[in-house]
Amino acid sequence: SLGNSKEAKDLISIPLLSAIRHGEEKTGAGIVDPAADLNITLSRIGLSNQQTHQQTRRTGQSLHPNTSFELPEVVLVKDVIYAMQGIEGKYVRFDKQLDGYNVDRSFGVPATTRDLIRRICESGWLYRKISAFNAHWSSSKNIGLVGQGLITGLQAELTDYFKLVAVLQSHIAEDQISTSNEPFGNDDNFQQPNQSLTLRRLLVWVQEPIARLRVMALLCDAAMGLGQNSRSLLESSGSSTSSAGGAASAPGSFLSPLKGGQLASAISVHARHGDPAVQQLLKRILKPVCRPILQQIRKWISDGEVEDPWNEFFIENDYTKLEHHWEDKYKLRPDMIPSFVSEQMAFKILQIGKSINFIRKCCRDIEYVSEASNALERMKDIEYGQWEELEEVVGTHAGLANQALLSGLFHQYRLRDHLQAIKRYLLFGQGDFVRYLIDLLADNVRPGASTVHHHNLTGIVETAIRASSSQTDDGDVRERVHVSTMEATGGDDLFSVFSLEYKLDTPCNAVIGEKSMRKYKRVFNFLWGLKRVEQALSTSWRRASELCHIGTHNVTVRGADREAHRELQKFALAVVYKASNMWIHHQMMHFITNLQYYMMFEVLECSWEELNKELQAIQDVDQLIASHNRYVEKILERALLTEDSETEKKQMDRVFKCILDYCFTQQQICDFAERKLERHGLMLGPVDARDADHDWREHEEAGEDDEAVMRIPTTLTCKIESKAVEFSESFSLLRDMLSSTKSADLRSLNFRLDFSEFYADMTVPQD
Repeated sequence: SLGNSKEAKDLISIPLLSAIRHGEEKTGAGIVDPAADLNITLSRIGLSNQQTHQQTRRTGQSLHPNTSFELPEVVLVKDVIYAMQGIEGKYVRFDKQLDGYNVDRSFGVPATTRDLIRRICESGWLYRKISAFNAHWSSSKNIGLVGQGLITGLQAELTDYFKLVAVLQSHIAEDQISTSNEPFGNDDNFQQPNQSLTLRRLLVWVQEPIARLRVMALLCDAAMGLGQNSRSLLESSGSSTSSAGGAASAPGSFLSPLKGGQLASAISVHARHGDPAVQQLLKRILKPVCRPILQQIRKWISDGEVEDPWNEFFIENDYTKLEHHWEDKYKLRPDMIPSFVSEQMAFKILQIGKSINFIRKCCRDIEYVSEASNALERMKDIEYGQWEELEEVVGTHAGLANQALLSGLFHQYRLRDHLQAIKRYLLFGQGDFVRYLIDLLADNVRPGASTVHHHNLTGIVETAIRASSSQTDDGDVRERVHVSTMEATGGDDLFSVFSLEYKLDTPCNAVIGEKSMRKYKRVFNFLWGLKRVEQALSTSWRRASELCHIGTHNVTVRGADREAHRELQKFALAVVYKASNMWIHHQMMHFITNLQYYMMFEVLECSWEELNKELQAIQDVDQLIASHNRYVEKILERALLTEDSETEKKQMDRVFKCILDYCFTQQQICDFAERKLERHGLMLGPVDARDADHDWREHEEAGEDDEAVMRIPTTLTCKIESKAVEFSESFSLLRDMLSSTKSADLRSLNFRLDFSEFYADMTVPQD
């Protein structure tokens, strides 16, 4: 086509917009070629000069009598120039049905000329669309700074377009002056006047402006979210105005506009184009578009402030959070991240501002001196396309801010010491403290009591700390250990509701938050229940050992009382070997011992070692928080405290309850036996004062003599046997669950519980 003809562009002097922008001309002879070269040029590009003579001949006030057309070309050129500015002329008007400019059907104009006019007037259609878009967005109240930058960029390009139109209008004026000064001869001697601007020449001249206007129209569509439906920028330059309407939405139809990073991304995607001219055009438009975003980035990484009244920035400030929380106060808006900012860079930018705000509001003792003042000065000069410089500035600030904050957390605020204290006090890493604590509670709290004054419990905890090696800990660490009791339900005693907590304040609570502390409390409650079961089994074993010692020591009594003492010894041994069922007791101790080893070493110590390795490699606070969260989650997962292990955890709680019920019944039997033996003076010491309130005479029948009551009550023997059976069944079901679990750690625990296949052999039927 003519518009794509390289010969036409080489041979006809075209006033390029780039030349107009710099005040230059394409040729030294001026914008317009000499009239003598016009016929040669048109003949080389395949156009007939005879039609031009026939359409432009004028004899006074009438047309040439041999032509059958009414309108001369010089009149049409003038109207076409008006149409290029979105103005309807006398003959060229906007046709709504065709969605473009066209010569009125009532005038006689050949089809080829009408086609030329439609192709030239595509620029007018595009201009109408762009100017309507600018007018609509300029009057909108919520387009934001990025939208205003787009309007600025488009308007600057339209200014260059106006310069071209002004040049074309000057040529029309010169043609009119030269035509009016030339005398008209008769029709036989008519010669075509020297007209510098014809429709064909105008079509060649407007090819570059139309290409630019098409790109600008596509940007208007992209700003309204229609970029994916737009045609390729490589659309044929010979397409008609109506076909251009398919490349973009019609002028005056607008959707909800994009804004902020969304708008910048929608526009910058068109910059990835193979045509250098399109790339330069997009670069000029994108500079004012991206300038507000770059200014917001600079403000954020230098001062940690978000000034975003239009909600355009990709960092959101939650003003409902009055206090600064690292994870909740500032967040990324993924949909507002511009395409030229990678997700990794956006995350670094977020970290810089969060660190600055966190240091300013929560870590006032940390001296954060920015060593990147020169980089901030460079940030002022960064524009669209200088992404390597932006990434370098962001990386420098991110490293300095993260290093300052991490150094302050670990050195000035002793975060590692607090993590170790939580491990010692809440995760039972300080074994002697836990043993003193549980023994003091057992000695100072009445059995079955569910409520104790808080200050009494606090005193017990402080006594346990002073009695253990924890007394050498820093005073600030010891003062953070507090007593916490849960709400007691029916049947709960103090051991069931007792708990410890570790108080943390800013800035350490940003890493170890409330959610993590609740998870620590869940682990403490599980370990506390495990220790309670171990303490109950140890107490039962100790009391049974005392009865065994009574039944086996030498009798020093002489005479008739000697045989009575031997009967009492037999009674004590019967309590130990028959009623207490030591075989089941050993199974319970084996289970609790292996479970405690699994928790303390394979769960807690291994998780702590993994955390220490990760702490040595962290680069920012987010990595620190993520490492700590993984540490806590691993403990919960391996300790059957997650939702996926809820069934196994409930079954383990049933096993714990069976053991506690068994130990309680066993102690009832031991208390009964000790009272009987004490009555006969065979006990080595008095019964503990804490058992004085228990009336074991309910198992004795009124009127029985001493010989009759030297038997274990049937109710107790039946009860302890039933508890032993219940434990065996519950423990067997728990091992089946552990053997089928997906967790390798729990399967390892099951193997440890039955490493000799003792329980497996019990389930095999015997021949």
